[in-house]
Amino acid sequence: LSGAGYQGESECAYGPWTEGLRAALKDEGAVRLVGVAPHWLAEAARLLPELSGLFPRLPQPPSLDGPGAQNRFFEGLVQVLLALCAGQPPGVMFFDDLQWADSATLDLLVYLARRLPGHPAFMLLAWRREPTPIQQNLEELGRQAQRAGAYFSLARLTRAQVSDLVRQLAANGLQLPQDLDERLYQESEGLPLFVIEYLTALAESQQAGGDWPMPPSVRQALQARLASVSEANWQVLSTAAVIGRSFDFDILREASAGSEAEVVVALESLLGRGLISEGPAGKGGQLLYDFSHNKLRDVVYEEISLARRRLLHRRVAEALANQARSQGSPGEHASQIAHHYRLGGQEL
Repeated sequence: LSGAGYQGESECAYGPWTEGLRAALKDEGAVRLVGVAPHWLAEAARLLPELSGLFPRLPQPPSLDGPGAQNRFFEGLVQVLLALCAGQPPGVMFFDDLQWADSATLDLLVYLARRLPGHPAFMLLAWRREPTPIQQNLEELGRQAQRAGAYFSLARLTRAQVSDLVRQLAANGLQLPQDLDERLYQESEGLPLFVIEYLTALAESQQAGGDWPMPPSVRQALQARLASVSEANWQVLSTAAVIGRSFDFDILREASAGSEAEVVVALESLLGRGLISEGPAGKGGQLLYDFSHNKLRDVVYEEISLARRRLLHRRVAEALANQARSQGSPGEHASQIAHHYRLGGQEL
């Protein structure tokens, strides 16, 4: 049984549950519900009206305004879920992208999680850290799962794991170019989705040399992550993209023309979304940051209009020159300064 949260649908109460349960009922799931008590089916029918058609003689459930009404409703859904997952092997409930789910969905998940021990069923939940209305609740759920030893923070694939995946796919008959492991790792930086999409694109084109165009699915995934960035944060993020994959706070603040407080707030928001990461301090105590993936930086850079891009490159060049003068080493960033002036439309 599977369901998912979808961006822009966080107001649809119990959306992932409705999706998963309806799909299960279509797959001969109604047969599994014969042993569920009618009053529990009646409660579940509040969310799934089709149950009333499958079981015509269900009693009228009590009003939702009465005491304990929500618990009865939740228990009805839990009894239906456990019945659907019964059997050998036991069933699996998988809910993906919960960062976009609604609060009611999470309330029901927490209720179910407390009642699963002792039942032959498995529940798998997946979400990404993003500043959504229920992120704090998800973090608490994660802490509870961590205490129970049932929480995993997924890391990126290593070079060796990417190589293993390539070999496994080749062994399964997928035609792949030779010796692409290292470049694939460099392009994907170990993100599993990117690895798979690049492999699929390469298998279809049978061309491992030259430039690798970004697969449309990768670009769409990155654009979806950027879609909800505010205008103020976008100004800081686009300035960072012009600076490069790595950037320091002082250059970013000066080139973005924002106040120190504004840039700090923007960076905190971008860090919370996982779009950038904070690195160790550089020489002289400089605050250093990186884009979480170079392809993310590429997409941001491409989204900037040519006129603004040139303006930002000139600002970055001037900020680097000012920093070099203040540090008493005017020639230290000469090549970078020239590079940004050239991209800013000013040949030296």
